[in-house]
Amino acid sequence: MMPARLRTGLVRSHTPTGGRADPARSSLNESTLLYPDLTVERAGLPGKTQQVMEFLAPGALAVAEVAAYLRLPLAVVKVLAADLITSGHIVSRTPVPAEQQHDCDLLERILHGLEQL
Repeated sequence: MMPARLRTGLVRSHTPTGGRADPARSSLNESTLLYPDLTVERAGLPGKTQQVMEFLAPGALAVAEVAAYLRLPLAVVKVLAADLITSGHIVSRTPVPAEQQHDCDLLERILHGLEQL
């Protein structure tokens, strides 16, 4: 039998998801940005999903950041986030890859060079 000090506060990671291990959306990864839809009513959300919404209230966070704040495994947060996306409480967006971001200085130099031709 475990000592009482080791048992206090112990919650199995599958408890917040109702035992589900796979998110409904496979497109979520640790860098996916989550944005709250503040127009959707939050009343009646279970405990951990309510906490996700509280962390997202000031703005967007990545799935990994939410997992760190909640101190839950990434897989659990993916399931919770997928549920919130399905219910319309949050919107997800994959961040723009670095190779697709534009370097404004480079573009200005190219434009200047083209104007010189």
